[in-house]
Amino acid sequence: MEDKILVKSMLHVYKHLEALTLSLEKMAKNKGVGSYYSYDDTLKEINNILTLTERKIFLINLKVLIDEIILSLDKELGKLLVLKYVDELDNDAISVQCNLTERTFFRQLNRAYDGFCKKLQVVSKERPNFYNQILNDSWLNAIIKFLTKDVRQSYYLKNSTLPVGRLFMECLNSLY
Repeated sequence: MEDKILVKSMLHVYKHLEALTLSLEKMAKNKGVGSYYSYDDTLKEINNILTLTERKIFLINLKVLIDEIILSLDKELGKLLVLKYVDELDNDAISVQCNLTERTFFRQLNRAYDGFCKKLQVVSKERPNFYNQILNDSWLNAIIKFLTKDVRQSYYLKNSTLPVGRLFMECLNSLY
């Protein structure tokens, strides 16, 4: 898997992680409130609650990791990533806001991606289990597949909106 595609996927989901963890928490609470008629039903619901809780923990850890990486980058590079992926500004607006020429903007953005990749490689060595969890996550892989398809269709992803929520729900539904 190309590192930059993984980085872009992680950045695309970053903005949504907090809301998704809250949704998972609500889903787990709702499952815990229901009435169950048999031991098997109760056991099944307990397993579903555990799956949701494990998913929530993964998403929280992913958000913390992305926070740490963005904060560890050069301040201007981190700002570019936040403007692009959190504030969802288009490339031209970011260039104007940061007073950068188009060429300089893309050069800086690539430096930001490269810096993120290097930090992620450190994580792969220091926390191999968590890194493997990231690589094998069905939601991130669905986004990677979506991004790879878009990259083939257009050289640069300019202002494309990812269906992050829909892809998340599809992957979550596949857990049961």
